[in-house]
Amino acid sequence: MLPYHHLVSDAPVPHIKHLYPWKGSRDFEKDLDYLLRRFKPVTLQDVIQSLKTGQSLPTGSFLLTFDDGLRQIKDIVAPMLLRKGAPAAFFLNSAFLDNKNLFYKFKLSLIIESLQTSNHSKATLDQLCAYLQTDEASIIPAIRKITYTTRGQADEIAALLGISFTQYLSEIKPFLTSEEVRILLQQGFAIGGHSIDHPYYSQLTLEEQLFQTR
Repeated sequence: MLPYHHLVSDAPVPHIKHLYPWKGSRDFEKDLDYLLRRFKPVTLQDVIQSLKTGQSLPTGSFLLTFDDGLRQIKDIVAPMLLRKGAPAAFFLNSAFLDNKNLFYKFKLSLIIESLQTSNHSKATLDQLCAYLQTDEASIIPAIRKITYTTRGQADEIAALLGISFTQYLSEIKPFLTSEEVRILLQQGFAIGGHSIDHPYYSQLTLEEQLFQTR
């Protein structure tokens, strides 16, 4: 099983820019061609059936998976997979579907982007330092330490900096819509659950893990 992770994009993605790197469409196509030449693609249904029956999958099988339900799945990934005849599974967070909410880590990336590219006043930065209880040189490291448990801080910092996550969701639409998911299902792709709003399960109680999963 190969989690290709999250997205493929040839354009800047500010809400992910300060979290992790990603590949462009050309590199993704090279990777896909390599996998298809050397291994046998299987579907999520094949994997489930194998687990249920105990029957082994073909030697050298692989399943391509993507997390978080980003719109690049619809724009770039799915069209290329269809062209190549490669199945895949896309795992979604229900809280983000239809661009209802923004993942807290994406908020942190947008905050860092604003700090690095916008000309915030000294008064604003002083307020931010007081809020984070740090000095100006340590603002970004302090922001990176915000966790799922303390994620409300991202909204308070955004208010200080004049960042509107609601506007970003409305204009950029970083996530898939329900209609786009319906089309992906019709095209033969598998859709799975990736929790409600993407906590790290190691930080949750068992009851919380079950709630997020169900």
